[in-house]
Amino acid sequence: MSWTHAALHRAGLLALLLVAYLYAWTPLRHAVTAHVARPLLVRAAGDYALVSAPPGRLIFEAPHAPAVSFTMIGGILLLLPAALLLVGWPHRLYWLYVALFHLGFAGVLIGAAALAVAGAPAGRLLDDFLRTLVLRAVAIGAPIAAWLAHRQTS
Repeated sequence: MSWTHAALHRAGLLALLLVAYLYAWTPLRHAVTAHVARPLLVRAAGDYALVSAPPGRLIFEAPHAPAVSFTMIGGILLLLPAALLLVGWPHRLYWLYVALFHLGFAGVLIGAAALAVAGAPAGRLLDDFLRTLVLRAVAIGAPIAAWLAHRQTS
């Protein structure tokens, strides 16, 4: 396969990924927020009340506590690693593994947000830890792990 053919192939895959992200993944994120996260978090809310619900996001406030915000994952921390993995290894399904991780990890984050709106101090701490460290580690680590695995087999 010539270099130009390979580059066009990868550019086409990248375009398909972007279209899938915009027209399939983003509506899925909004649907999960509206039909899964919102009912669970409203039910778990103790003193907190839902004050705003833009697409993909929920904001809860309580009279004497800091606001709790829940944003569905799967944004840029999914798109960039998936794009790198798809361009770097187009014949492997590494990008799909990252997408499935985000989908499953959303459930864990909904649980952490439920703890936070229920008033548990550990819920806010757990949500921050998972979003700040674990999610970013996967976003950065997945392409690096794929590169190291490919390097070892070459």
